[in-house]
Amino acid sequence: MSVTKEEVKIYLDEVKVAVSDKRYTISAREVNHRLFEEYLITEKDAETILLSLCVEDFCKIVPNEDPRYPHERLYIKFNKLDGNYTVVISFHKQQYPLKYKFK
Repeated sequence: MSVTKEEVKIYLDEVKVAVSDKRYTISAREVNHRLFEEYLITEKDAETILLSLCVEDFCKIVPNEDPRYPHERLYIKFNKLDGNYTVVISFHKQQYPLKYKFK
């Protein structure tokens, strides 16, 4: 699945609006909780990190496997839902090498 830098920028800008407006959540996955516990990251720290992401942090598109959102694609481990609500799927220590599309 191909994507342009501009498409990623638009998507990321929309995610940042949701984060700024407190219309987001970080998935309750165990691996995400561990990051907060191991590094003593606060909710404000997480928000700062999310708002600092840029197009160059983009790796790939992954189709959403949730049957309720077949049209949605995951960028930088986000899932945008209706009403510009964002779920952060993965917010944890890197587990494998990443290949950045625009770096």
